Amino acid sequence: MMHFYLFGPGGGWFNSLFFQKPDGYEVFVSKDSVAEFSFNRLLETIMRVWFSDRLNVVFNMPFKTFFIRRIIRKIIKESHGDPIIFLVTKGNKLGLNNEFIRIIKEEPVNITKVFWLQDILSATNNHVALQEFIENNYDYVITYDPEESRRYGYPFIENPYSRIKINYKSNDIKWDIIYVGNAKIEKDPHRYESIIAAYKYFCEHNLRVMFYINGVPKEKMIDSDSIVYNKWLDYSQIVNLVIQSNAILDIAQINESGTTLRMFEAITYNKKLVFNNVLLKDNPLYDNRFMLYYDEISDVDTNYLLDSCDVDYGSYEEIVPQHFFDNLVKIIKS
Repeated sequence: MMHFYLFGPGGGWFNSLFFQKPDGYEVFVSKDSVAEFSFNRLLETIMRVWFSDRLNVVFNMPFKTFFIRRIIRKIIKESHGDPIIFLVTKGNKLGLNNEFIRIIKEEPVNITKVFWLQDILSATNNHVALQEFIENNYDYVITYDPEESRRYGYPFIENPYSRIKINYKSNDIKWDIIYVGNAKIEKDPHRYESIIAAYKYFCEHNLRVMFYINGVPKEKMIDSDSIVYNKWLDYSQIVNLVIQSNAILDIAQINESGTTLRMFEAITYNKKLVFNNVLLKDNPLYDNRFMLYYDEISDVDTNYLLDSCDVDYGSYEEIVPQHFFDNLVKIIKS
């Protein structure tokens, strides 16, 4: 049986991707620290302190190589001779560490290294250097984005998603439409303008709205009880917002063509989706019954959002982790 070790970028949303475990594989998920692979509570606690960003900013802690090597050898032992695959995301700092790569290569057991692009490469600072590093140090590079798959030749695999178990505050609908996301003003100033234009349009049409917008400097904020700025939400809180809304607003990143987190949420929790990324209309998961594309926000028929029709995509089983791992294994074995 293959043993997958996932080195995540941190954040509850990543852990939710694999809440539903696949059949036929052993999957271990590290949300934010390799310490989670220690199989030892005491060692995990020590390593969390040792590798913490807050501590290492003040003093670069020694002996990290010792801990990393110990963890990798523990993983090898726990796998009992079965194939080991390290699946590393862009947001995990360890995966871009030369020492980490060197230690893996020095081990007598072959560990397959897969770099998983969950975000578009072209939007990354110094993306040329990142591309060179991952291509030189990883056995496989996979991407969730069809356009980048064509551009760079990396295999495309749809990101997985899982319905998570949380304590829902209420199933009652409080909002006609919600938005949760980062304005990313420094990379795309027009993105924030699009978010605010949508907010004002929905308010003008007397819709119940709630917007959580991060990454906005104080001078660009507008005063409103329906906008919360720069507040971090646990992912379970975001899911609660989704459940209590009729629809989700999804504002595109530049050049993004892959399935977004908001699209996954719409399909999983059967909510309408309003989006402005024309590339998503070519996505196999696009469903014109419940997903509305707009070029100009004035194109949106607000009656569509108020319509109380039953939403049922019937496509949740297409995005569960089982498909992701089955497709990844095909790539590794090909």
